[in-house]
Amino acid sequence: MQAIFNPASTDNDILSQMKYMVGNAAEIPMAWQAIKPCRAPQVAGIQRTAMQNTPLKDWWAPPGEAKYLVLQGSNDQIAPPENGALLKQELGERATLVSFPGAGHLFIVTEPKKAAAQVVSFLRQTRT
Repeated sequence: MQAIFNPASTDNDILSQMKYMVGNAAEIPMAWQAIKPCRAPQVAGIQRTAMQNTPLKDWWAPPGEAKYLVLQGSNDQIAPPENGALLKQELGERATLVSFPGAGHLFIVTEPKKAAAQVVSFLRQTRT
């Protein structure tokens, strides 16, 4: 993440680090081309500050009745699959866990149609 958010990083620097973001190394160039125009280096500091100042209990497994869709890449090195399984375990029927086999953290970029189909399906099921 540091290489991606660092404006001094070269494409080669970033491409070498993208292996942690995608499940399949062949998807690295495509994933980088998709996110490169959206990169905002100033966001790294904002995200880091938010993470350091927001206790886990404030956002993990919130109480209430709301239903949650958890989309999880099985090769995600940023948000490991164990996190999705634990959240499903804690939320029980309130959570729908969908695994994307072989996908990494950027599965929304590498498998957008599959991800969108899961979101649409979940929204249709949870409409009141």
